[in-house]
Amino acid sequence: MKINYLVKPDLAYTQMKIITRTNRLVIREFLPEEEPLFIELFTDERLTAYLPKRNVDDLKALFKDIIANYTAGIQLTRWAVFTGEDNRFVGLCLLKYIDNEPYNAELGYVLHHEFAGKGMATEISEALLAYGFKERHLAEVFAVTAPANIASQQVLKKVGLVQGGNILRNGEELSYFRIKSWEWLNLNSAG
Repeated sequence: MKINYLVKPDLAYTQMKIITRTNRLVIREFLPEEEPLFIELFTDERLTAYLPKRNVDDLKALFKDIIANYTAGIQLTRWAVFTGEDNRFVGLCLLKYIDNEPYNAELGYVLHHEFAGKGMATEISEALLAYGFKERHLAEVFAVTAPANIASQQVLKKVGLVQGGNILRNGEELSYFRIKSWEWLNLNSAG
């Protein structure tokens, strides 16, 4: 099934919350009718080579949980990313709380292949860090990648995250990156 990545702006901007904007992008809540965009993103093997494998039922359940997070007022979760100029679906990003650690969050993103290599992962990561540290008053943000995902590791380093040792998550070894709020403030106050 081919998905139309252009969403009607009049509908989109009246029914969801915008989290933050960059020069090119809008990071906002998904609308319930955007479930097909979400599912297609995660069923495209070009995009998910380094992600846990999920079937369509798992993806539908995850999308339902995302919408429930919005309804419950959970401030850090997964969001949609659209271009600001023409409202094209770019992908998904996340800044989500870690259990029992209300001042720490995980950063991540998945971009449609059409938008790869255009600096958008960097732009999204910078926007999420600013939102997390300035608006949500986080103490630390971390990210994990597959050890072979060099492109994402370069993005994380570019925006100031420091690579630590590898960790195990669900039996999979992952490269671990982190940045503390004071480190981010120092990097972003030099003007």
